[in-house]
Amino acid sequence: MSSCNCISYHTVVVICAGWKCPVCTLINSPTRPGCAACTSERPLQYVVPVEYHANEQELHRMKQEQQVDNELQQVCSCLVLSILISSRMCEHCNMYTYDF
Repeated sequence: MSSCNCISYHTVVVICAGWKCPVCTLINSPTRPGCAACTSERPLQYVVPVEYHANEQELHRMKQEQQVDNELQQVCSCLVLSILISSRMCEHCNMYTYDF
């Protein structure tokens, strides 16, 4: 019986989850909307991999971002409503004016 003296090599593939900032080259987490270092926007063509699972810290950040978005929408809605309430039509030109 002969023995084999071959050395087996295995290729290791490392998949880096995230997107590379086109400005500063930082690798950002997949769900991050902007670069953590320079705040540049995530490339439009980047798609979060379906198999990606965010860690607790990232889930917390995403929840905070959603809360800020919700608060901003409420403020904007109130501002628009306030402008509409304070507007009136000018008797002379039929344009709307706003009393601030």
